[in-house]
Amino acid sequence: MGTPRVWTGGGWRDLPLDKRLALLTHLACADAWVTREHLSYLFWPDVPTAHARINLRQLLARTRALPFPADIEADDQRLRLLVESDVLAFRRALAAGEWPAAVKAYEGELAQGLEIHDAVEFASWLEFERTQLREAFRQAALGQADVAVSEGRMDEAARILGALHDSDPLDESVVQRRLRLYVGSGAHGEARRLFDMFAAVMKEELGLPPSAATEAILIEPAGPVPANAPNSRRSTNFKEPLTSFVGRNDELATITTRLTADPCRLLTLLGPGGTGKTRLALRAAASLAENFEDGAYLVQLAPVVDPRSFPMALAAALDVDVKGATPPLQQVAGVLGERQVLLVLDQFEHIADAAVSLSEVLSACPGVRCLITSRERLRLEGEWLLPIDGLEVPDEGLCEPRAASSYPAMELLVDRARQVDPHFSVTPETVGLAVELCRAVDGLPLGIELAAGSLRNLSLKETVDVLRTAPGGLATDAIDVPLHHHSLRATFDHSWRHLGSQERTALARVSVFVGDFDNAAATSVTGATLPILASLVDKSLLRLSPDGRYDVHPVIRELAWERLEADASDLERTKKQHTAYYLHLLGAWKGRVHSAEQVNMLEQIGSEYANLRLAWLEALGRAWVAECTNGIDPLVFFHGIQGRFLQGAELFSQSVAELERAPGQNDRGRDVLTARVLADQAWFESGMANFDEAVSLARKSLRLIEPFDEPSVEVRGRQVLGSVAARRGDYDSARVHLRAGLDAAKGVADAWAIGLLAGQLGLLELRVGDLERAASHFSLALEVNEEMGNKAGVVNDLDYLGRLALQRGDTEAAIERFDRALALAEESRFHLRLAYLRLQMGVVLHLAGALAEATEHARAALTAADEHQQRAIKAEALLLLGRLTAESERAEERAEAAAHMFGALEEAKGLGEDPLLLAAILELTLLHRGVEAPARLRLVASHPAAQSDVRERARQELGAVTATPADLDETVTALLASASRTRGYPHSVRPRRSDVRT
Repeated sequence: MGTPRVWTGGGWRDLPLDKRLALLTHLACADAWVTREHLSYLFWPDVPTAHARINLRQLLARTRALPFPADIEADDQRLRLLVESDVLAFRRALAAGEWPAAVKAYEGELAQGLEIHDAVEFASWLEFERTQLREAFRQAALGQADVAVSEGRMDEAARILGALHDSDPLDESVVQRRLRLYVGSGAHGEARRLFDMFAAVMKEELGLPPSAATEAILIEPAGPVPANAPNSRRSTNFKEPLTSFVGRNDELATITTRLTADPCRLLTLLGPGGTGKTRLALRAAASLAENFEDGAYLVQLAPVVDPRSFPMALAAALDVDVKGATPPLQQVAGVLGERQVLLVLDQFEHIADAAVSLSEVLSACPGVRCLITSRERLRLEGEWLLPIDGLEVPDEGLCEPRAASSYPAMELLVDRARQVDPHFSVTPETVGLAVELCRAVDGLPLGIELAAGSLRNLSLKETVDVLRTAPGGLATDAIDVPLHHHSLRATFDHSWRHLGSQERTALARVSVFVGDFDNAAATSVTGATLPILASLVDKSLLRLSPDGRYDVHPVIRELAWERLEADASDLERTKKQHTAYYLHLLGAWKGRVHSAEQVNMLEQIGSEYANLRLAWLEALGRAWVAECTNGIDPLVFFHGIQGRFLQGAELFSQSVAELERAPGQNDRGRDVLTARVLADQAWFESGMANFDEAVSLARKSLRLIEPFDEPSVEVRGRQVLGSVAARRGDYDSARVHLRAGLDAAKGVADAWAIGLLAGQLGLLELRVGDLERAASHFSLALEVNEEMGNKAGVVNDLDYLGRLALQRGDTEAAIERFDRALALAEESRFHLRLAYLRLQMGVVLHLAGALAEATEHARAALTAADEHQQRAIKAEALLLLGRLTAESERAEERAEAAAHMFGALEEAKGLGEDPLLLAAILELTLLHRGVEAPARLRLVASHPAAQSDVRERARQELGAVTATPADLDETVTALLASASRTRGYPHSVRPRRSDVRT
């Protein structure tokens, strides 16, 4: 970043501003293998592939001939340059939240001065990287400034903000922070001069005034700050909202009980946006204030950017005058002391890392209780949860106005509708429409209020028609709608006429986004400056969330999209920019998918998923093979680690269809990409136990790449075929496929694939009882994944090693490994694995005799398996619950045990997993030992698909008894028929072990 230079050992040397530097820059930023195909396309996109590969070889030779070492590794397919750089240092500092180090590392634009005019794809990549780094630097600098303010280092904050302002005089958010610094320190004259200067620049450059929010900073009354607080005992620091409060009686009662009668000091109202959590918290706090001797205080967390600023927000809400070198949190805790206070902490989710600070306050101040609103739990030990959903809605078809209007959702609709139409009422003629409206938004208070607002211009029927065809047609109070306007289009046109040309262009272009988007995306895709975007926010045509992300109300997006469609060339340009931006963002994670940055990647892809998905499909339809090839690993990992198999399978099925429709034929790159997409779709299908479909797709993928040397696709295809065969009990075929995949992975030194295949081979050997081979494979997998920093892989390996310890009878080692795996899975957000780890902990605790704890883990595993549609885990959890329950001598609990085991048997039959079927047969046979028991035990003891531990238990139970093995299919049919007849299982007393031998 900044002037391109290289350290040669004897000092710094400048680099040439040509394609040699471009190649070095791209490889250094990737910090991983990059395919020759991708590089060829990057520099020569319009040149035939063979000629482009020749050009790349020549460029590589010229780069290596530079008068300093350019240690580029190369093979027939890939290039790599592993070198320390300021970009990598910058990324590491950002990931660790080390703002000063990040700001120090950023010395200017990436490869400053480098412009390659005859390589448009490289130029696009370079601009994308520069934009990303520039925005990341801006956020890092703002974070450092916020921390400096929270710690009282105002001079440092002023210096940082001044530098940011100098680099971009139109960055209004920086100006706002500088104004607050001046106003907060009493320098009102400096604040006025800064505002006037900014207003002049805005007018000259854009013809716009500063936003109202910026000007409001100058006129906000500072007010005297008490020396300490709260000395005077006031009841609240907030007021009741002007609009009425509807419903939520049960929730209010629960909150009152929790915070006054129960030993609850931290209650979180948990739910998605728009459910009315804030309104509920304020109403509850107003009624609860009298129960707290020192009052109730609202702490608004939406404006807090950095979790480390939380103590200052708390101090401001409590009027604590933070002074001196003592940490702000300690000063707040000192003021609260033994006081009896209720804190309402609103919108905690975006600063979840501040939960530890909140816990410290609660520990130090025994009289404090907290009511939290958040979209996610705080994960604190003392946290109580109260989920908040939509308001209760009438049943479909309820046509009696009085009965329908008694539901809270209908009550809210009527109340808000009367604000815009005093004569609104629910009649026998309109009750059906009103019920449909409430059900269409599922009782969500925000949705009902928006729909009610549209009744200012539309009839109830028209509003429901909009919901049926295009929910975006709802009106919103965020738009200033004059009374004489009778349609949404007229309202939009009125706003459009009052926009400048740059604002119109920006508004039309932002309609290309789906969901929300950040500053970098907005400026890159639309070309709009931050002040233009701020102006659209100011005019209620664009919304800005507290975490700095934009979104467009659906009605505005639809009408703005029509404006964009009217200009075909601008539509094409905007769609290409949107697609390129998000494909670059996705591809930037290639090579880092299985590194220590996994959590950061999941967060970014999760927040950008809607736009990434749209861009991915658009890129496939345009046959952007190189970009999609770069992006596929992050996309697959994102779906897989969170158990989003159905979502992934549907997306990749659409991806195959887009590739088939894409222009061009007989293209090697597209065929290879299609094969890879098919192999990954097969993996998603196997994860949902759709084994026949998975096998079909995997074989189709392998056939497609037969003419090519593509080990990465072969690895995935073999892995799917091997894992499916293992789950069906065909261990010989599984071993063949998994070994072939492992050999292919080793051939290209694909560390991630080596770890994956070694782990699955170890699991296979564990199932058949070869513990030494299993241990060898698991050790290799763990070594590879730890070296990569692949937390998800390490979680799997610890799970496998825990199961190995169980097989060896080492319960303590098993518990230790499962514990480590659970903690790491939580940290890395490996949601899918949590279910299986809970199950394993249940198994080991059962063996250790901790039955209550084992049952708790088994039920947690069952819940998680249902949530992620993991039927195999569900079957195993049901079996474990059956075993745990069967140990009771009470008839009703033995019936419950049978129900669990039959449920497992049905799941296993539906999956077609013979090993699970045999395990279920064993448990049911041991629960009720009838005359068929010896034959069924012999079936399990002799069947090649039975896992070694299951087979050994059957042999021990059978002892010396001689019996002909039962038929597997006939046994399953008979057991399920028995379950159907008895609606459970015979309530007989479990016979002694010796009974089966008589």
